[in-house]
Amino acid sequence: MFSNLNTSKVTNMSWMFSECRIPYLNLDFDTSNVEDMSHMFECCKAKYMNLSKFNTTKVETMEAMFRKCITPSLNLMSFNTRNVRYFISMFEECESKDVKFDLDVRGTVKALVAEDKIFRKSYIPFEFELSSNNRIIRIKSRRKAQT
Repeated sequence: MFSNLNTSKVTNMSWMFSECRIPYLNLDFDTSNVEDMSHMFECCKAKYMNLSKFNTTKVETMEAMFRKCITPSLNLMSFNTRNVRYFISMFEECESKDVKFDLDVRGTVKALVAEDKIFRKSYIPFEFELSSNNRIIRIKSRRKAQT
């Protein structure tokens, strides 16, 4: 569906798929120059999302990127977040059941004081990795405990 888009010079993809209702999002376009992905999938409903080809090395903001997103699973393990400065509300109210990620948060503008800055009202299990001076440097997905 989106295979013919030339996005090689795009720097801002904010709100691009906000409120989309596309059953299968298999996005294979050039994101190597994108700096802003804020609200990109906010309120998006999809049965399947493949973002594994995204090049996120230049992205500076992922604010509310998956806010209120509804999809069964989300694999963001390929995301390079070293240069991201804004993660606020990235997964706020996200209703995905299976989310995989490893966010490098060393570049954030403000130290993340509490997890609700990113995960407000979501049920995504995660864990922190701290530096020697107790600053959060990485946030990783964690498997849900078996009940």
